[in-house]
Amino acid sequence: MVEAFCATWKLVDSQNFDEYMKALGVGFATRQVGNVTKPTVVISQDGDKVVVKTLSTFRNTELSAKLGEEFDETTPDDRHVKSTFSMEGDTFVHVQKWDGKETKFVREIKDGKMVMVRSHVLLYFGDYFYQFKGTVRNIFSRVAGLFAIQITQPCFVFAYMQ
Repeated sequence: MVEAFCATWKLVDSQNFDEYMKALGVGFATRQVGNVTKPTVVISQDGDKVVVKTLSTFRNTELSAKLGEEFDETTPDDRHVKSTFSMEGDTFVHVQKWDGKETKFVREIKDGKMVMVRSHVLLYFGDYFYQFKGTVRNIFSRVAGLFAIQITQPCFVFAYMQ
């Protein structure tokens, strides 16, 4: 279940992320920031909801929803999407849909690390669609005892080991 993902995770490796952002139409400056940002992701449960917090020097986000329930999300690059969380076997899946487009994030635990794969992006243009052919792979290491506090400005995060 989702409990296996409930932890604090730090991005340690990212592959093919720039090509993914290009396929989404993300501008050059935002892509440059996105390529060097190493976010911390905190996944937890609050009652029957899954909470995913992403903390970075670029932008902090917090998503909270029940599994299988559609919710509104504003992405770090300011897209407004309809999203759902679900469990498919041992994977935690996050699907975003907007303007006839769709992307899917699949998280799984491998060798104690959380691996998030974005294996396809479908972009529809009238009767045609473009499929992002690459695979984006982000690898996160579990952070033991990390406590993070957001300080007044959203671009500053203070963290220390307990």
